[in-house]
Amino acid sequence: MMDNIVEMLEVMDTGDGYFEYLVFYLMAPDFYLYKWTQLDHEIICHETRLNDKLKNNNQITAAVKTAAKKLNLTPEINLAPDKAEVKIVTFTAHGGFFEERFIISRSFPHALLEHTKQFLVEYNSRIIF
Repeated sequence: MMDNIVEMLEVMDTGDGYFEYLVFYLMAPDFYLYKWTQLDHEIICHETRLNDKLKNNNQITAAVKTAAKKLNLTPEINLAPDKAEVKIVTFTAHGGFFEERFIISRSFPHALLEHTKQFLVEYNSRIIF
């Protein structure tokens, strides 16, 4: 379902355009309630959001908070002639903080060519479904 929706989007060919495409790709399933049980991740790209996340969760240990505050949260967008690379930091209560790297084709219809996920700071809420 989501692949069909994002295939219809034409990206403004700028760094901001590819970032917005990626946000839609990751967050639209929450809106459409698509596979809702799997959607636990959040994009964390500013210190204010990180501080809110850490302050509002009493279960996150001091060690995790300290490590998370050292992370570079600024999204990185690199444009090559035929593809765009977007790196972001995400958080999930069932894993912690990750750097996710996405490669998106620059020609329409845009496609997600590659997605990698690198562990940064471990956290687990210990909630079992």
